[in-house]
Amino acid sequence: MEEINVSQCTVCGGSNWQRLMDTVETEKGEPFSIFVCTSCGVARTWPVPPDLSRYYSSEIGTQFLAKGAPLYEFLKRRLMLKEFSRIRHLAKSGISFLDVGTGTGDFACVMADAGAQVLTVDATSNVPVRLRERTDVPHYVMNYDTYQIDGLAGADRCCVVARHVVEHLKDPSAFIRQMLALGAKHFYFVVPNAGSFSRRLYGQYWFAWDPPRHLWHFTKATMEQLLDSHGIRTVASGYVASTMMAASVYRLLRMNHAPEWLCRAANTKGAISGLVGGALDAMCGDAAVWVYAQREG
Repeated sequence: MEEINVSQCTVCGGSNWQRLMDTVETEKGEPFSIFVCTSCGVARTWPVPPDLSRYYSSEIGTQFLAKGAPLYEFLKRRLMLKEFSRIRHLAKSGISFLDVGTGTGDFACVMADAGAQVLTVDATSNVPVRLRERTDVPHYVMNYDTYQIDGLAGADRCCVVARHVVEHLKDPSAFIRQMLALGAKHFYFVVPNAGSFSRRLYGQYWFAWDPPRHLWHFTKATMEQLLDSHGIRTVASGYVASTMMAASVYRLLRMNHAPEWLCRAANTKGAISGLVGGALDAMCGDAAVWVYAQREG
């Protein structure tokens, strides 16, 4: 692997990187590279475009906000209920949940329906689509360059929930520092697992490379190391299934200029592709990493 100096590592502070692979953005074929920190092993996408907003208005960017087939939505909610049960078991009683990068508000809705006090945070002031008819879930705006949250006085009684968010951030360490400055003591992060079977199987076609929407690529060890570098101790961690198999087929087809109808058939939120891909992901069970951690002291 070619050695190159990219920038400071968000996990260990190192500055020496080796090129793992060259790849492209899924839809337009724009070239990017994946580099690995020689000190801690975390990977990152390079270069980072100054303005990332246009990549979130693409087909892939909007897919994340689209509603899936009824079967997909049913299975997703069941998995979210199971996930929140795990978080609640680990969290202290009376704690609130700050859902950062809430997107459509699906998970926030699951938590609120279960009786939890929930606050949502995202890049715009638009109330998440799943929460527009609710008045019990306040919504805040976060600047994704400074990670400051407008109008939020503090988060000392909050668990910061960031599900499939940290890999999108330009500087995950700066984000964590800002959450700590708000008083947050509990953290629940979920990220794609760069050490997963699906990553090894698909290589450059692994969907979660997703340059440049995904900027950092963690394993369980590097995610725990990132939190530990800020004095945040891992309480529990593990692996969870995610829709990575079908999504990687979609990326493979797009990158090889397959017919449009075939690419759309591989949409992970479709009934057939979602069910088949979901079954394969469930069998592997390591597509994503979750970590529940607590600040020391």
